[in-house]
Amino acid sequence: SFLESVDVPLKPLTLAKDSSASLGLDWAGVDIVTSTKTGKNFVLELNRRPGLTEGSMEVSAAFTHIVSLLHASAE
Repeated sequence: SFLESVDVPLKPLTLAKDSSASLGLDWAGVDIVTSTKTGKNFVLELNRRPGLTEGSMEVSAAFTHIVSLLHASAE
């Protein structure tokens, strides 16, 4: 099942951030599954350009992220 970002446990979030950072990416789509038997997390796929649709929450998140990068570079 899919989770809202605020409901994602810390371990998968850390795995996603570390996976993105290992490739030098500030923004990425990371598909992670968690074993119901072992609780272990697995990265299925990491996209430097995640597929976004107009109605997806990722669009507003991408916009917010880009704006924050622009503000940081202007300082």
